[in-house]
Amino acid sequence: MVTLPDYTHFNSIEYAAKIFAPLFVKKYTSADAFYEQLKSQLIRAVKNYIKEDTHYTSFDGFPNQAEFSLALNNLWKTRETKDTESTIGFTNGSTEYLFMFEPNNDGTINFEYTRDANGTFQVEPETGWIIFKNIADAIASLSPLFEKSEGSDALFFKQFKQIIARKRSKILSSTATEPPLKRRKISSSTATEPPLNVKDTDKILPAMKYERILDQMHSQVRSEDPAALKGAFETLQKMKFSSVLQIGDDLQFMPIPGLVLYYLNIIQLNETPEAIQMGPHYAENAFQNIDGCTSTADQRTRALQYTQADMLFYALELALTDKDNSNAQRLVARIQEVGAQMPSSISTQLMQFDLDFTQGSKVQLHSLIQTRNAMKQALNLP
Repeated sequence: MVTLPDYTHFNSIEYAAKIFAPLFVKKYTSADAFYEQLKSQLIRAVKNYIKEDTHYTSFDGFPNQAEFSLALNNLWKTRETKDTESTIGFTNGSTEYLFMFEPNNDGTINFEYTRDANGTFQVEPETGWIIFKNIADAIASLSPLFEKSEGSDALFFKQFKQIIARKRSKILSSTATEPPLKRRKISSSTATEPPLNVKDTDKILPAMKYERILDQMHSQVRSEDPAALKGAFETLQKMKFSSVLQIGDDLQFMPIPGLVLYYLNIIQLNETPEAIQMGPHYAENAFQNIDGCTSTADQRTRALQYTQADMLFYALELALTDKDNSNAQRLVARIQEVGAQMPSSISTQLMQFDLDFTQGSKVQLHSLIQTRNAMKQALNLP
């Protein structure tokens, strides 16, 4: 079975002839046999167009959440022109997926996909087409699909279709609401509401613990010794804790290693975009200065600092939600300490960050969110 778009792109009449010529080298015993061959040729044309004529990268298997987020952000930021389409390929078991992102005239992004599973090839321009506001919206919407390791493709595809259905409903109806996928939306109406589930408050102390470990790694990541950088990366990989990452107006959970690599990637996109290489594992290699990928000691250090700040704000948010003033006060003091080491564009504001604990939690949370947003803006982060 095959579902194809009403039209297929060809770069030239010569390429179209190359695709269709094999249809006529033999006689067919039935119309169905001819159709099967036509289907095969059209699938080939669609795949070739996507892989050869868009800004394309692929994974050798199923990416994790951090890998997908980094690869998509990197792919989009390194397009040759603003009109260039971008595609990420990956597999889940024996099923091959292609996620396509196309900029449109409205400044938003058209999204389509293909799915090739057990002889079934799907391109669904109607039910599979949605619009993302920007690449941050795309990352926040799609990356939760990769939160768990590779598993049942039927379950993965079901979750994927649910995401598409929710996004389409939101576009088509001004009253539609999108159920949160372990993230929340920040807006003027929700900025002072309790942000996270109270059940998450048991993460306060682990967040503080891992933030201190990151702080102790600064001397290690400032080194240019390959063994030291490899050791630092191995330490990151052992950190089995997820914190909150803000991308645009969305918050999503991401493991600590993913946060560090995400920030390293963003720093390099802002400062040395010419040094970035295509490939799903670029940030991992750049952190370790291996395989021709490089980063500076300052870039690696700041990636740790930005992650530390995110973790501290996350833990403070939890403490305020739980009305845990003791830990909240410790976290405010720690934010001031880390802020003193941050770039000058934000260090003063973080060193002066404080909360009035005679005020209610809504007022305190509002102050926290304002400061976190100011930090993102000052550091030129999405």
